[in-house]
Amino acid sequence: MRGFIVFLLVIGAVFWAGKNYLGRHGGGLSIDSLISESPTKAAEARVKQVLDNLEKGGDGNDVPLQTAICQWDSGLIVIQDRNELEQAYDAFDGWRDEFDINHRKISGYTITGSELVQEKPPVVMVSGTIEDRTFKMRVPDKRRISWVN
Repeated sequence: MRGFIVFLLVIGAVFWAGKNYLGRHGGGLSIDSLISESPTKAAEARVKQVLDNLEKGGDGNDVPLQTAICQWDSGLIVIQDRNELEQAYDAFDGWRDEFDINHRKISGYTITGSELVQEKPPVVMVSGTIEDRTFKMRVPDKRRISWVN
């Protein structure tokens, strides 16, 4: 009986800690927020995932390209709805056209910095270079990434 009470206390403590954590972080829970704890680090990690996958497979219909699309569109690993994925794919093509990196792999990139421009929901400006050309991206939490001119 004492073991059962200890078990209930542990479950209660874990539940309370999780509820407290989610309350402090806007009720959202993502892999990036668990890993980084900061919106700027999460945005940098998301941009890194998009660009890493464009280096690996930016010119075909393979897993790296699909991962880049899902991260760019909504910060997800996979978009399960086929229609939603097709819409994201079309929009992603347009986004890549804006920086002239469509239908090919990129040869390299660097991320040079990030700045939190809005707290709730988080929006971060991430800057760097792609193939020695400077970029600035607007990275809203769980929304599409866009170029900043």
